[in-house]
Amino acid sequence: MSNPLDQMASSLKLIIPEIGLLLLMVLLLSVFIFKKDKESSIYLWISLIGLGVYFVFLEFHYQFQLNKKQELRAFSGLLFIDKLSLFYKQLVVISTALVLIHIRVFKYKFRAEVFFLILAIVLGLCLASMSTHFIFIFIAIELVSLSSYVLVSLDNQASAYQATFKYFIIGGTSAAIMLYALSWVYGITQTLDFSVFTTRSFIDQKPIFIFILFTAILGLFWFKTAAAPLFSWAPEVYQFGPTPIISFISFAPKAVSFLIISRIVNLPILNFNFILIFIATLSLLIGNIGALRQNHSKKLMAYSGIAHTGFIIISLIVFKNQDLFALNFYMVAYMLMNIAAFWLIDLLYRHTNSFDISSYAGLAPKNIFLGINAIVIMVSLVGLPPTVGFTAKFILFSKLLSESLESKASWPFVLMFFGLINLAISIYYYLRIPYSMFIRSQKAPFIKTDSDFRIVILSYISFCLIFLFFYSDYISPLILGLSK
Repeated sequence: MSNPLDQMASSLKLIIPEIGLLLLMVLLLSVFIFKKDKESSIYLWISLIGLGVYFVFLEFHYQFQLNKKQELRAFSGLLFIDKLSLFYKQLVVISTALVLIHIRVFKYKFRAEVFFLILAIVLGLCLASMSTHFIFIFIAIELVSLSSYVLVSLDNQASAYQATFKYFIIGGTSAAIMLYALSWVYGITQTLDFSVFTTRSFIDQKPIFIFILFTAILGLFWFKTAAAPLFSWAPEVYQFGPTPIISFISFAPKAVSFLIISRIVNLPILNFNFILIFIATLSLLIGNIGALRQNHSKKLMAYSGIAHTGFIIISLIVFKNQDLFALNFYMVAYMLMNIAAFWLIDLLYRHTNSFDISSYAGLAPKNIFLGINAIVIMVSLVGLPPTVGFTAKFILFSKLLSESLESKASWPFVLMFFGLINLAISIYYYLRIPYSMFIRSQKAPFIKTDSDFRIVILSYISFCLIFLFFYSDYISPLILGLSK
């Protein structure tokens, strides 16, 4: 039996990248203390370069370790590291780096504590992604939540504080309910490491009781993904939060939350199909119907995010036994589409000084490249060819059809038909932005802005959306390798 201190030392060696990320946060605070200019770009560059180093460490440190073993455990099982958790940490870092570039290119003046909080969210998400212990995940997710509440309230206006308050209340309630449910789970199983749960763990309990417990536990993660019915915080938070910050919290926490959800719903203790189908259909319906009457582009993206959550949940229903190809592929596509959409919205705001879709009227003839980007991004969000959004949705619908034919069950076909109807509904509200830009006549003079370089970067992301439609094989082998 090894010495506890030796176990601690070996565990610390295993998480050297995360220790480095923590030291990066300390460095940021140290510079903040001694530097007079609290809005200097040095904080952004420290964060961006530090994340780059962290990404390299992730690739070489963990990949080297995982080449020897299928999975790694540290701190007596609190941390669980496999290829899937490494993949999601890489997604979080890439999306964060793109958001930091967004902040830099659009010349947002944020104080150092903003970048500290962004790094705190990254740390929390990376720790949560490599654990199967409920308490450790809860602490990591709460680090993400508390940092997110502060970031959303950056705009010193009553509306921003009101949105943050709703965000905080729903998040706090979800967390409290989860903790209460966890106390019952621990009383029954004597452990909170859900990777060891089997059918025998709850053998003396009624299925309905287990179902209620895990529905309560999953509530915190449904909240982070803005799934129905825990979505009401999203429209106001998206509307009043700073655009790059919303771009960040609309993807990174959602991605890791779905990783955790996928691990829980694949446990051999209960069939979660009923709750997954219910939340998926409700999210699709509320997201798409709610988006139809939105004129504010960021609120439209809030309901768009709710609808996309519904599609992502479908990937959890049809892909079983840890085969999460659809989920992982959709996350890559959604990361690019989401970041591109918020970049586009910020560019349109710089031209019109408004987030109202009607104010974009006649903008495309003045800047044809901006108009083309709008078409590509919105078509990808709908899920039409030739974009990666089509590929992501095609994988879902083809699997639903295959499941219906193989099992001769009606629910996969009904779910596919319902998803296609919602996809058709989304065409209307997504294409309102390019329609307004190209077809409607100009109502107000546009503001001249030095946005050429910003459009170049946006065009590169749009190119990736099209490129991955024709050459999805560039990422498919990598994603397929995660389940091996």
